[in-house]
Amino acid sequence: AMSAFEGADQRSEAQRDRTFNMRQDANHRIHLADYTSSSSTSSSFSSSSSSSSSSSSSSSSAFPSTSVDDFNDVSVLFAGVGDGRHVFATVIDAAAQWKSLGQEHPKPRMHFTLLDIKDATLARDLILLWSIDRLARYRAENNEEEAIMESALLMYLYAGEIMPLYLYDRLVQIIANIAQALPRVDDGHGGDNNDGSLPSWIHIHHHHPGTLPSILKVLDNWRRKPYYTIHQILEKADKQKEMGNPYVERDLANQEDNRPSFMKEAEAERRKKPKMEITDEMLSMFPFPPEMSLAERRALVANVSEDKDYEMSRRLMETVGEGSTGLDVMFYLKQHILVPPIELRDRHAPLSWVWEATSVQKSRSETEAEEFSSHMKNDWMVNPVFFYKDESKQEDGFLHISQHVPSELIHSMYGNVLPFQSSPFMSGSYVHYFNTLADSFLVVKEHLAISFIVGEVVECLRWMKVINDNNNNNNFEKAASSSSPSSQQHQPTQFNRIFFSNIPDYIGGPLSVFTYAMPHLKQHPDSFVMFNILLNPNKFKDYADYCWTYTRLPTLESHVNYFGARHLVGSCWGVDPRWNAVPLPLKFNQLPKQEDFTLWLLQLFFFLCFPEERSSYEVIRIEHPLNLLTYIAVLGRLVEVGYPAHWMSGVLTSLLSGSVRTTARPPSSTIVKFDASLAPVMTGPFLPDLEVAVAAHLSTRAFPFGVIGDVPLPGDIQQYVLPMPAIKEDTGHPTAPVLVLYFVPAMRNTVRSLREHVVRNTAEGYLINIWRWDGVRRQATFWMSEKRMDHMMKNRWGVFVGRLDSWGGCSTTLTQVAGVKKVERIKQ
Repeated sequence: AMSAFEGADQRSEAQRDRTFNMRQDANHRIHLADYTSSSSTSSSFSSSSSSSSSSSSSSSSAFPSTSVDDFNDVSVLFAGVGDGRHVFATVIDAAAQWKSLGQEHPKPRMHFTLLDIKDATLARDLILLWSIDRLARYRAENNEEEAIMESALLMYLYAGEIMPLYLYDRLVQIIANIAQALPRVDDGHGGDNNDGSLPSWIHIHHHHPGTLPSILKVLDNWRRKPYYTIHQILEKADKQKEMGNPYVERDLANQEDNRPSFMKEAEAERRKKPKMEITDEMLSMFPFPPEMSLAERRALVANVSEDKDYEMSRRLMETVGEGSTGLDVMFYLKQHILVPPIELRDRHAPLSWVWEATSVQKSRSETEAEEFSSHMKNDWMVNPVFFYKDESKQEDGFLHISQHVPSELIHSMYGNVLPFQSSPFMSGSYVHYFNTLADSFLVVKEHLAISFIVGEVVECLRWMKVINDNNNNNNFEKAASSSSPSSQQHQPTQFNRIFFSNIPDYIGGPLSVFTYAMPHLKQHPDSFVMFNILLNPNKFKDYADYCWTYTRLPTLESHVNYFGARHLVGSCWGVDPRWNAVPLPLKFNQLPKQEDFTLWLLQLFFFLCFPEERSSYEVIRIEHPLNLLTYIAVLGRLVEVGYPAHWMSGVLTSLLSGSVRTTARPPSSTIVKFDASLAPVMTGPFLPDLEVAVAAHLSTRAFPFGVIGDVPLPGDIQQYVLPMPAIKEDTGHPTAPVLVLYFVPAMRNTVRSLREHVVRNTAEGYLINIWRWDGVRRQATFWMSEKRMDHMMKNRWGVFVGRLDSWGGCSTTLTQVAGVKKVERIKQ
């Protein structure tokens, strides 16, 4: 965990629909008729994300390098907040700082915005915060019985797939209370009214479309009987162990090992290597009971690790704390059951041997075995917040199966903000952590507001920008009449800190950060946006090369002149990159020459339309998911940076004309910088997408510059649906392909030839990157001007699905556009 003012390694919640992916803008599956609506993916600080790579990080505070007292108002955006550990770390750190300042010292107001694409993730965080507030109240009242129950519940909410029945009943009642306290969509309230039942510092805003209904839907889902039985959960855990990695998510319904072949081969090679020998010296490092002999210790370790090499043994040695028996850790690895706090042992007689520090592998009598089995069947339940099944979608419903055993997770939660509290059992470390967190909330909650937004991060930032453009001010700053943010009903749109985790790995790298996040960073010397690189850091020779890959700017310093973004610290490895915003607008003498600027903009255009060819079988990939909706956003940002409006106008006018004379080219299979000769290059194949992007922008606000020529208006663009049964979904690729629609007068099998035709000025057909694929109905949804579609239908054009990563094809036959159906127009 980390505080909001420092970097940390994080896993991202997958930023896209990874099931047969279409080429998308960073705001995934955008609905152009409702430009500010959000669809749902992130994780900024997630330990519970699916379809993402990398490891979870330790928690750390937002304030180690900057005192919370340095700001009058502190607003922090946790983009892809995940399990909230960094929010908690920030609260613990702020409380410690405020205690050191003394009671009379004025405290700044703090507003934390928790954003995640997964509604179930934010619903779980809401339950955690509600429970933490209850724990704080019980501790303030010295109600020890209720406090231990609440802290035990928090432990299971965080780390246990199954939980005792009495805690399950407690959880279901909390969920019911939260659902009742939240305002319903039709209750007539326009703000974040909570009728006094929610903690005063928790806000669920009506202002953002979809947040409240989606959270209520999840809560209602969790109040029902769990979808899965304890037997299924334990069976899932056993199957994971059999597959060689008990920490990787698998589909419960899929009983086959469906990992890519390269993973299976790598595991087979690893298993051929000699296992690490567990020496007597190593065994002595385990905190076993003193009376346990070396032979008993060796048998215990072998019993846990079995044939799974030495991974579990190694993890056990790293995670058991000083003074711990380690038996509850082994019991979890063996049974996938998190042992309750010792204060509740009277409720769990069949587990008494764990607290008594005897052997995990001790043979049990038939009666003892039956008692244990009966106890698990009758007195335990599945933890519902680990699983969410949306019946409208085809998914198995597993929201979170931790990649780490609970003993690892608690270490990462303590992080660098709290000294680790060793305990004979890891439950004691959890209880201490949540007690400290509850006490910290008591210190800061009168100065704290926490709001929730469900949505994809870029779409939500665009929504905030619309609010900014309409209000011309930051609502949070504007509503400064009260010293307590809890009374404010406004969502901040400017932040001291913006945390992206490794979300940029999946949404176009720093280009998306500079385009969408930088406008929301406060003009303060200590404000910054932070993100890290976890998907593919070894693909780049250095950090400048990483930035070039996405922005096409050759040096880190050049980002100041083009985006107004200054690199503070960080690289592909080690310290997480941080950037802040320089004062804007830039002075004219800070800008590059117009010809250099125009060349860069054209190169960026071709790069977004047509990324370089990559191998179909790359295991570590560079994702290029953006399209021309981002290009239009870049143009708008450049005007804010200080570029003359007519520079952007000239470039966009040239692109809309169908051909530009330039040295820029669509990238080849090897990235080359500007070294081509001056020649006409066609933009015609990309015009339908460019027209859609322009119309989408105009549907919400006017351009900050004029455009000469045949500019499409929102009413000119129509949404279409086309059945395409001939797409090959078995692409032979270990990861999700990047797909485009290629409209042509005659069949072409690949995308590769298009680049040469574009360069030679002989291209025909249209390449569509802004579209959506429905794998169930097997149909494509896209936007296009009605005029172009009428022309294609009249001339009997067809369409196939191509790949922009490998420049290949996914259609066996050409689908005739005659089968297309109109849906709706972009709203004016």
